[in-house]
Amino acid sequence: MFPTSYDDCRALAHTRKRKLANNTYLEVHDGSYGIRLHDTEVVTFYADRTVLNSGGWRTVTTKDRMNQALVDHTIFSDKGVWYVAKRPYSGEHEAVAYNDGFTIHSDGTTTGQGNDPKAALKERKRLNKFCKDYMKAFAKGEVPAPSGGDCWYCYMTVAKGPDKGKGWGESIRGTQHILAHVKDSYFVPSLLIRAIERFPVSQVAEYFLHARWNTNIKETFMGDIAMEQLGKSLRRYVNEQMGYQV
Repeated sequence: MFPTSYDDCRALAHTRKRKLANNTYLEVHDGSYGIRLHDTEVVTFYADRTVLNSGGWRTVTTKDRMNQALVDHTIFSDKGVWYVAKRPYSGEHEAVAYNDGFTIHSDGTTTGQGNDPKAALKERKRLNKFCKDYMKAFAKGEVPAPSGGDCWYCYMTVAKGPDKGKGWGESIRGTQHILAHVKDSYFVPSLLIRAIERFPVSQVAEYFLHARWNTNIKETFMGDIAMEQLGKSLRRYVNEQMGYQV
C-alpha cells in the first residue's frame, strides 16, 4: 500500500514495512512522515497539509512517486515544465505551475505555486539555445580542455560526504552560475564533463571528446554521432540543473 495521507503513514509506521517502491522509503519524523526517493524526501505529510519537494530532480520517477501519494491532485509536465491540477484533469480545471514547497492544505487550498509557465518555457528556450551555441563553439575548437580557470561551481568536485564525486554546483543545487553562463555565453569546458558524468555517452563520443581536447586529431570516425550525443547530454544536464524535467 502506498500511503496517501498522514493517517496512512501513521498506520504503516506501526508495521515493519518501510520500503514503498524501488528506491522509495517511508520516513518517520516527530510530527510528520515522509516519502523518500533516493536521498530526497519528495512528499512530506503533516496532519494538516502535504508538502511536495523534488529536490531539483524533476524526473519521471519523482513525478510518479508524488502522484502515487496524491489523491485529489495530479502533477503532469508539458514541454518539460511541471504543473499541478485537481483530479481528474481534463483541461477544464485550471492548472498552476509546480514549485518545490508546493503545499496542499487539508481544506483543499494550495500555496507555493511556481512562476508564470510562459516565463519557464522562455527560459528553457534560452537554455537550449545556449547548449546549441556551446556545441557549435566546441566544433570550431573554441572550447578548450577543462582547467582550474573554469567556473569553480562547474570544475570543483566534492571530495567527501554523501555528495562525494559530484560537482560543487550540483551538490548545493546552485543555479545562478548556470544562468550567468547563459547570459554571458560562457562555454565552461567543465560543464560538458559534468554533463557526460550525469548522462553518459558512448565510448565513441568519449574518444571523440578526448581526441578534441588532448590530441592533434580533430576529425574522428562517427564524429557527427559523437557530437549529437554530447550535445544531447549537455542539454539534458543544463535543463536538469535548472529544475526542468529531462
